[in-house]
Amino acid sequence: MAIYEGSRYIGSKTLIDKNGIRYLKSRKPKIKPHKDDYIIQFKAGDRLDLLAKRFYGDSQLQWVILDANPEYFSPLDIEVGDYLVIPNPERIDV
Repeated sequence: MAIYEGSRYIGSKTLIDKNGIRYLKSRKPKIKPHKDDYIIQFKAGDRLDLLAKRFYGDSQLQWVILDANPEYFSPLDIEVGDYLVIPNPERIDV
């Protein structure tokens, strides 16, 4: 399982589920809301990697947005019209 530099999974243990499938558990906690965060409405053509590139300058930081929106398990759960919290780049420690 490849892990890129800066990933939230660096240092995580490999776990095995009841079906024998290996996965990694995130070490970083969910990102709590803050008054300086942005709230955007997800529109047609939006993707988390594109939003991460726009707000953080790095498309691989899409996990920051997903962690800040725990009601979504994966980017595929987000629908057009949904509102997303985009954590302020100044408070993200990556």
